[in-house]
Amino acid sequence: MREKYISAINEIEKYYAFPDKHRELMKIIPLVKNGIFLIYGYYGYGKTVYADLIGKVLFGVNSSQGKVNLSNELGIHDVFFWIDAGQLAKGKEVIEPRGIISSPFKFINELQRGNGRIYNTLLSLMSEKKIVYRDRVFSTPDFVMLMDANPMDSSSVKIPRALLDRVTASFTMLTPNEDEREKLMYLEHSSPLDAVEPMLTYEDMQKIWSEVERIKVPEGLVFLLTHLIHNYLNACEKGNKEYFTPEMMRSMCEGCRWRVEPCSELLEPLGQRWWIDAIKIAKARAYFEGREVNEEDVFFAVKYVLPHRVHLREDIKIAYVSPELWAEKLVERIKTELETRWIPALNGNEKALRDSERTLHFILEGRE
Repeated sequence: MREKYISAINEIEKYYAFPDKHRELMKIIPLVKNGIFLIYGYYGYGKTVYADLIGKVLFGVNSSQGKVNLSNELGIHDVFFWIDAGQLAKGKEVIEPRGIISSPFKFINELQRGNGRIYNTLLSLMSEKKIVYRDRVFSTPDFVMLMDANPMDSSSVKIPRALLDRVTASFTMLTPNEDEREKLMYLEHSSPLDAVEPMLTYEDMQKIWSEVERIKVPEGLVFLLTHLIHNYLNACEKGNKEYFTPEMMRSMCEGCRWRVEPCSELLEPLGQRWWIDAIKIAKARAYFEGREVNEEDVFFAVKYVLPHRVHLREDIKIAYVSPELWAEKLVERIKTELETRWIPALNGNEKALRDSERTLHFILEGRE
């Protein structure tokens, strides 16, 4: 099935200018079962065209079947449910799920234009794969969900952090480079959705997802994510960060000896979903390339699973410009720590252990 998937992606690439920076991720997004991906970017950068092509070529879904265009005025019935007006006039409520629930491919356009009720209902769909309405339960099949968000304006609202934590990965579509602009100009005179035909079905995608899930992740890489990188971001010698408010974090980090490390740059601790999603993306990347998961797959994934989840200090936001650039720099820092401190410490180097005792505190605790 892998060859069929790659052929389908190659077909999409004939009609779509993948941005160089995120080309690799955008080709493997559909390989993540129940993956939820958020694409930021300015108007007209091709976010919707990408979603429409993925839906048609890989799932056989037309552009409107599982799509929602959000606006502040919409209610949950406008987004998630069909109501039979004729039956309602007779005093009987007949309600059925809209495509955003029933379709295996979902696209939410302009996520920043939602409202509290829509976000809460969407969160239930993301986290539980179902929505409960009165005495009925509406379940969704396994899916891939794409969402986009344009720049904030007067009609935009802040996307809840609880919802963002359910997003598998995010990235920003940047200004197209010269080659991309040339291809975009060519495509402007064609109709990609009219030109392409479905190449896979939902049943095919289910088989592909099964193959991706069977890929094993070496225990050492799981340890890297769940112990080393997780501690590097979260561990605090002054106690459990879950008890600290952002205001407390700002003052507590000032005189700390670890204040130059990433832990001091975050105003809130990270949970476990980021590394669970990193493993999913690492497996998808390895599957696409036809090999086992390696260290670079993990580093690749970290760049995409953290930006929408981190709550950075204000001065760090200014210094790095964006959470995405912060995450890219973080990967460089992790690679340095891994080579110069963590691996030597795990091999018994006492100085390296002392230099990284915040991250490797579990080794010292094991000696006591």
